[in-house]
Amino acid sequence: MFIEEGIIMGIHGENPPLMKTRKKIVIEEARLLWQKLLNEGWQKTNKKW
Repeated sequence: MFIEEGIIMGIHGENPPLMKTRKKIVIEEARLLWQKLLNEGWQKTNKKW
């Protein structure tokens, strides 16, 4: 799994984001990160397409 971070380009994000970093993590790390985010109040959302 890859975690990519970037910055929003344009006032309302009308341009593609500028990717700043990419980190590759193994599935076990990804699962731990997912649980941490859920415990911090993040919520799973439905796909938009």
